[in-house]
Amino acid sequence: MERRLAFARSRKASLAQHASGPLPPMPQPDRKDSLANIQAAMYRKAARSRENSDVNSLMSDFGFLSVNATTRDFEPSASNMTFARLVLAAAANDPLPRDSNWQMPSKPIALALVQYYMANIYCLYPAFSETALQNVLEQVYLPQDRIIKDSDYWLLYMVLAISSSAQSQVKNDQYYIDGLYFASRALRHADQALMPGYTTQIRSLILLTQYSTLDPAHFDSWHLIGFTCRAVIDMGFHQDPPTEQLSDKSLLDMRRKTFYCVYSLDRSISMVLTRAFSFTDAAANVAFPRPSSFGRRASITGQYLASCEPALLLFQLRRAQSHWYQLLSQSDSTPLPDATFIWQVCHQMQEWAERLPNTLPIGVRELFDLELRYSFVYCMSPSAKSPALMDYDRLFIFEHAVA
Repeated sequence: MERRLAFARSRKASLAQHASGPLPPMPQPDRKDSLANIQAAMYRKAARSRENSDVNSLMSDFGFLSVNATTRDFEPSASNMTFARLVLAAAANDPLPRDSNWQMPSKPIALALVQYYMANIYCLYPAFSETALQNVLEQVYLPQDRIIKDSDYWLLYMVLAISSSAQSQVKNDQYYIDGLYFASRALRHADQALMPGYTTQIRSLILLTQYSTLDPAHFDSWHLIGFTCRAVIDMGFHQDPPTEQLSDKSLLDMRRKTFYCVYSLDRSISMVLTRAFSFTDAAANVAFPRPSSFGRRASITGQYLASCEPALLLFQLRRAQSHWYQLLSQSDSTPLPDATFIWQVCHQMQEWAERLPNTLPIGVRELFDLELRYSFVYCMSPSAKSPALMDYDRLFIFEHAVA
């Protein structure tokens, strides 16, 4: 944007003499010298930029971008600039297909998709109340007219999009196509769902980031997790509030879960892309949610869901990964004196794995096992901080990479 602004200013200055008065006479077409060509080019530029509307529009947009992210006046206006459109312009790759001729599935199919999300994704990222999802699902399929918030529409459509895309095995299969149309339907409500200053903005950004990891052809997860982390920091979720400000323990647990969902996504995406975290551990001061807040609850189907304890285990693992990744990849390049630190963090993560409960679902346990092996390989791999590899180190990396 700075380059665009500099170019626009230089162009405005060069055209100021033409904008203030009548346009210069058009050179005769039979003149072939370079001066005539230059004058012809200047004439065309002056004609297109008579009112310099592009410069004025750009300057106006910069004014909007300077608004603090917690301000609730960042809504659609005559300039057509909203926070949602800024996010989508920065993070969108290929455009989603239009959903004008696409129909929502029947309620049983939607319910099955919601159940899949709750069993496989929500158990690791409980970023919203299950009751909220249940209510909007019921309201959407009611025959009579109803008033549903844009953020609630976004919640349901993005959950369905994530669930459908997560079950896709081949690109362009029905699960993948349905995921695209669910996401396209959600984008109708982006302006309000992503409006700054509300906790629903963080929830909506988390869901969009989750979807982007399953559909990188259409969305860039790196940009989206950056926006999400900025929203978390601007809302103050990276610090536990004083006790007198939030005495309701259930609300405090929900706030902490929301933060650690964003924290976990940021650490995962940054490590996969070998980039810096959006914020350091030193910048955050948030305790883990109470273990009792992950207790068993009645699900949408009337049955009981498995405990959401996997989310707490994931939060613990991401914090451990964040610790050694910051030291090995984000600090100065001074080599470690020996491999003691690396073996220590590997031992700590191994102890974490040995304490995993036997009641974990098979898929979650396999996920944790892969994360553990991935971490071992990452820690031991050569880097500016790592000491020279020994033969045993190479064998250790090879065995875990193969596994």
